[in-house]
This record gives sequence, C-alpha cells and structure tokens, in this order.
Amino acid sequence: MSNNLDKRYSVFSKYGVDVLGPMNQEYWSILTEDAITFLKDLHNEFDLTRRKLLLNREEIQKNIDLGQSLRFPSETREIREGNWVCGSLPADLLDRR
Repeated sequence: MSNNLDKRYSVFSKYGVDVLGPMNQEYWSILTEDAITFLKDLHNEFDLTRRKLLLNREEIQKNIDLGQSLRFPSETREIREGNWVCGSLPADLLDRR
C-alpha cells in the first residue's frame, strides 16, 4: 500500500532520518526535505555533546540523590549570595486563565 505518507517517509530515509511517532497530514508541510536536512545536520553536529551532557546530568542527579550538594562556579558566588530582587510580574502572568 503506497500513499503520500509512504513517499515522504522514503524521502527522509534517503537522508538516514527516521520519523518516529504518529504523523498527521499537517506535519508534512513543516517536515520538508530542507527541514529534515537541517535537523539531521543539527543531530550530526551536536548529538555527541548532547549525549555527554545527559550522562553528566545523570551522574550529578545520582550525587544529589546521595546527599551531595550542587557545586556552582566560584565566579558566580557574588550573584548567588548578593542581595538582589526581580521586578514584579506583568499582569498577564499573574492572571493566566
């Protein structure tokens, strides 16, 4: 059974990209060949860094779970310990109905 969705998926496959999850017809106007190429380039450029950061995050969380406190850079100590205040919230954030 071949349809437009199968055709578009094969376009992505030729770039080595798998689109996972349910796809609505509207998605295809966004997931153009250029967009898929851009996403693949982003993935190729940053995936290793992303994976390392996630592993580091897991390690930090394990240490926090064991009772270790967070370590912040010494150069930000003045900011953390300073006496500063944020501005008041805009009205549209106070009433978010």
